[in-house]
Amino acid sequence: MSAAVDAQTDDRLAATRMERMLIGACLIDRDAIAGLAEWLQPGAFTDTTCRAAYTALLACWQERIPPDLATIQHGYRANGIAYLEIPFAELSGMVIECPFASHAPHYAHEVAEAAKRRAIAQLGSRMVQGAYAGSFDYETAYAEAVAEIETLTPDEEQAIGLRSYADLVPEWRDRSIGRWSGERPERVYPLGFRQLDKSLRGGLRPGELCIVGGRPGSGKTAMGLQLLHNMARATRHGEHCLIFSNEMSWESLITRAVSEVTRVPGETLTTDAMTLPEPVRRRFFDDLLWMEKLPVAIDDTSGITTKQMIARIQRYQRRHPVGPILFDYIELAGDHEGQSELERITEIVRQLKIVARTIDVPMIALSQLSRGVDTRADKKPIMADLRYSGEAQADQIIALYRPEYYDPADRPGECDALLLKQRNGEAGGTYTIRFYKELMSFGDMEDQR
Repeated sequence: MSAAVDAQTDDRLAATRMERMLIGACLIDRDAIAGLAEWLQPGAFTDTTCRAAYTALLACWQERIPPDLATIQHGYRANGIAYLEIPFAELSGMVIECPFASHAPHYAHEVAEAAKRRAIAQLGSRMVQGAYAGSFDYETAYAEAVAEIETLTPDEEQAIGLRSYADLVPEWRDRSIGRWSGERPERVYPLGFRQLDKSLRGGLRPGELCIVGGRPGSGKTAMGLQLLHNMARATRHGEHCLIFSNEMSWESLITRAVSEVTRVPGETLTTDAMTLPEPVRRRFFDDLLWMEKLPVAIDDTSGITTKQMIARIQRYQRRHPVGPILFDYIELAGDHEGQSELERITEIVRQLKIVARTIDVPMIALSQLSRGVDTRADKKPIMADLRYSGEAQADQIIALYRPEYYDPADRPGECDALLLKQRNGEAGGTYTIRFYKELMSFGDMEDQR
């Protein structure tokens, strides 16, 4: 019995050390809390001071208040959280005791595991006492212990779980009434092409994954960039649209973006835009000033993984509300999970869908079509031309087909956007749009530039 008590004491002391180092890591690296807030709960802490500090850290994170020794020392009153007074010496000691702030995920994992061990130990103790008492509901005790463990340290990817109609129907009713009355309009992000938006009931919705596919040189990156620009122009709540580019540098993307917005050919931008006529040059620089205000951000990290992407999105989300996201492109993601390319790509697409749902924004993911389309007489893309692209996860799939890509004399300046899949509507439509090769941009057929 003494050995068991000693083991519990040692475990509690080790857990307290981990808790103190975790709080210190979160105070040193203000972004560390972003990866913990959704799954590690204050009840997982055994030390009362650490639990109070972590509660204050969560409150600061939820209210976008930068956590530091001052704000955590006095706590933060938000959402009914009680006022906390934490000794400054305790907090500064935690910072000193933390050897590496980058190890916060490891410290958090150890804190969670210690909380699970305590819950299991308490369950065993209750069962022993109940066995000798003669009347004990073992199944209830076990269920309560499991629920306690899940409450303290749920899995990071755990879904909300089962919810009854009693909860869901009233929520659906209230949301629908608000949408029908116009008091709570549905969040829809138009793609900027009239016929395509009409088929999509106005555009893309939060949580949806739209795959845009094309052969190399067909304009898929230009299309993805323009779709994001069109949605950024339509945002009404200050959302920032994000671009994750595995293929092109930020400078190349900005050059294309400037060409699309200013209507100055990319070739001119790479040589000397100062040779433009005075009125055009003046308008060009006015457009650049307007572009600076467009809420778009770029991450051009080569080979970025989907896990890295969601961590960076969550960090960015602490400073700005996040809107639609563009990922360019699926096959170049740095994820290496799975035993085959098919499994790897399928997992990447699955993770992109999770990102869209977790962040609650539309996700546009670009994909390169297989070479098989070039060998057929009819070169219009079909679903099978998506190379390992996990089409089951996508809500919409749009494939680009430019006839002049194969024959310069065949419908020059035109592009067909083929709606190969639409989860909540009719698919199979072909929408012809205009392609401005010198600007690497697209537009409705009725529009002229």
